Amino acid sequence: MSRLIARRLVEAVLALGAMAAVMFFLLHLDHASPAHDMLGKEWTPQKGAALTAALGLDKPVPVQFVLWLKSLISISGLGGVIRYQLPPTLEIFVLGSAMGYGVTVWLARLQFAMPDRSWMSH
Repeated sequence: MSRLIARRLVEAVLALGAMAAVMFFLLHLDHASPAHDMLGKEWTPQKGAALTAALGLDKPVPVQFVLWLKSLISISGLGGVIRYQLPPTLEIFVLGSAMGYGVTVWLARLQFAMPDRSWMSH
């Protein structure tokens, strides 16, 4: 059983890595300059070059991918979203599960108490 869980975890990590790589390279299919898009009307060649260097877009693509993954996982990226959104999500899950369990137990007791007259037995 532990081998199955370990294998599934490895497969999940590989699948997430493949999806991240596909997303990164799809983002790079657009040949427009992100610095130009971010600066808009304030774009000048000097400002564009400075922002490109600050974002690391002047580095080779594999280095950009590693930097992109680091920013995605960091607390300010996706890690922060998970950090702040996980508690309410778990709260909703636990409350919904408890309510569903309570209704199920109540309906089961009702069915057991009235086997002849129950509307559920028809």
